[in-house]
Amino acid sequence: MRSTHSSGAIIALIASHNRRDLTVRAIELFAASAEKVPFAARAILVDDGSSDGTAAAVRQAASVPIEIIDGDGNWFWARSLATAERRALESAGDADFLLWLNDDVALDNNAVTRLLAAAKRYPAAAIVGSVRDSETGLLTYGGLKRAGRHPLAFAPIEPHETDATPAATMNGNVVLVPVPLARQLGGVDGEFSHAFADIDYGLRAAALGAGPIVAPGTYGTCSRNRTTTSPTRREAWRRFTSPKGGGDLKATARILQRATPKTWPAWWLATYSAWWARRLRRANGY
Repeated sequence: MRSTHSSGAIIALIASHNRRDLTVRAIELFAASAEKVPFAARAILVDDGSSDGTAAAVRQAASVPIEIIDGDGNWFWARSLATAERRALESAGDADFLLWLNDDVALDNNAVTRLLAAAKRYPAAAIVGSVRDSETGLLTYGGLKRAGRHPLAFAPIEPHETDATPAATMNGNVVLVPVPLARQLGGVDGEFSHAFADIDYGLRAAALGAGPIVAPGTYGTCSRNRTTTSPTRREAWRRFTSPKGGGDLKATARILQRATPKTWPAWWLATYSAWWARRLRRANGY
């Protein structure tokens, strides 16, 4: 049973679109993990135009107080999380925490306890909880380090078992953000679509000397998003540059303008030139 003495609140922020069962699971496992800490737990779910009954299922199953905000199906992850964060900050206090939680994450039972322990050690930082594949146990998402000349070239950080690790930026699957830092950063940028909003947030936190800090170990399971082989280069290009693709044209330009204000057009062109070069090499058997 959760302690009746509360040190503050921990507010889970979740964005979902047509992933009813996964979303219900994510919220229930968050509730179970939060039972073990002296914080009041609640959640804010942005249901972005789901047609599978996500909102009704969550209302019926949730064992923590939950607020559901309806999107129109075109908010994607960035605007959805920005909306949830903004709503949370309307009533959150400085002793509270925001927990970014992807709807396909299954938190470990001790995840919230361990994240808060890391936050106690690094009270001003964004704390990244790495996640692993449910079958292989291999790292899937977490903190990121620089991995090349391109401003958006990053590689995953394998979390240390006992020590925290500074990161250049982060994936947004499991991230604990103290409310004062969230206010200082000015929120998730909802002008992104799906990709890069978490990368941008992490880069802004790093620029302030506020992390991201990769907490020791892993904090739950979350398999990598499945990639499908496109039958044609045109279809592959369409998927890559779509709002949910890793090369969304507007989102890529937006983050590069912030990362490299003077040279971003060259890096923007280099991003797509490199994509086409890889596709052509693959087509030629290289």
